[in-house]
Amino acid sequence: MLPVFARRGVALVVVLLVLVVLVLLAGTAAMLGISTQTLSIQAQKEAVLLHVADGGLNELLDQVNQDPAYGTASSPSTMGVKINIGGAYTLSMPGRGVDQTQYWWTFSEGAEPYSTNNLRGDTSYTRPDGRVVPAGCMLAIVSAYDKGAAAGQGAGARPVRVSAIVTDRWLDGIAADSTINMKHSEVRDIHPGLGATVRSNQPDPLPKSEKYAVVVGDVVGDVFTCLDSTAIEPDPPNGNWTNHGYSPPIDLPNIPIDTIVANAATSAAYKFDTPVTCDWSGGKLVIGKKNQEQTVTPPADIYVHGDFTYVGSKVIPPGVRLFVDGDVTINGGVASGPDPTLFSYIFTTGTATINGASTVKTHILATDDIRVNGNSNLDGFLYTRQGDIAVTGGGNGSLTGVMIARDPDRSDPTVLGMVDTSNYRVTTQLDYLAEFRNQFPNVSLRRLYTIAWWRLP
Repeated sequence: MLPVFARRGVALVVVLLVLVVLVLLAGTAAMLGISTQTLSIQAQKEAVLLHVADGGLNELLDQVNQDPAYGTASSPSTMGVKINIGGAYTLSMPGRGVDQTQYWWTFSEGAEPYSTNNLRGDTSYTRPDGRVVPAGCMLAIVSAYDKGAAAGQGAGARPVRVSAIVTDRWLDGIAADSTINMKHSEVRDIHPGLGATVRSNQPDPLPKSEKYAVVVGDVVGDVFTCLDSTAIEPDPPNGNWTNHGYSPPIDLPNIPIDTIVANAATSAAYKFDTPVTCDWSGGKLVIGKKNQEQTVTPPADIYVHGDFTYVGSKVIPPGVRLFVDGDVTINGGVASGPDPTLFSYIFTTGTATINGASTVKTHILATDDIRVNGNSNLDGFLYTRQGDIAVTGGGNGSLTGVMIARDPDRSDPTVLGMVDTSNYRVTTQLDYLAEFRNQFPNVSLRRLYTIAWWRLP
């Protein structure tokens, strides 16, 4: 047995060892706590920067919605740095170290990373870095960083970047904010293997005069409604459609027809301030009031302040763009020449009416109704901003192109935005919209929507 003083020494050593272990454990716990807090702060920083970059992405898309050419050679600006007062967008995060952040984008191929606007491109574009931007799409990249960290204050100097593929392409061959009546109609897409797309935004309840949102004859393709499949009526009873899809309402194109016509009042080569008639005489397009006619040589823009009536038995040649601040009436033919990609255009702030067995090959965009009376053969893009499209015939008429009928206020009890193509053969042709985009590149048919989104490493 050890002496008493020896046993006391051993006890002292043991106590000291225990204290050392406790101190080490406390230090380790403190270090772990500090490390965990650091990681937590860094995670919070990254989360903040991710939200800032995503917000910057939305702001970039807003810029492009206002100017579809933004970021291209025709755009006045190819660089965008969005900051708040004082040179930075300021976030208040006391104790988190993220006091100033900045987000930016650029379309300059000399910078990295950069965005590419191919919204008006009809073919895909391969960038110098090898990335492929599909036709009708934009690759958008936005970066955000912590300005304080970038100045040398530690982690967070590395930018957070988000990217998205977006498009504004319109994909429906027939679309209406109200009901669609295709009774005894055949509906196809012009491209073999592709189905036509028919869309109705008609909500519940249906108009009093209607029992169904969509009445279909024979549709090779998809029918989309805001209601279930019971809102679709096959007529005749053996009519069919490939698929029915539920879809919440989407905003139909809001083409500023009044603005387009008003701009033509100053830019058009030919101007008429009174209601006029137009005829084809001696191989020339003659337009104007009696004894005040002018001969139009296409391509040409024509502005008419007042109603316009076409009474020719021939055609309005391709390359003629007609802007009418009034109603348009066509009694005869309107067609393009030998090049099927060349169309004439008719913009009217009123209604457009086509009478008789006309052959009409033109794009018609009206503020109010578009009405076709008789077995006409229509070829083009038919659009009404706040009216109906009614095509009536005895079964011998046809339509190739796109039809869109818009109601600016779906909550209003006044029913607008109806499409009626009873007894017509309808072939959807979305390629016509590409020709329209080339003529009017600053007019978007819909707001940008996201196809894919991801965070860049």
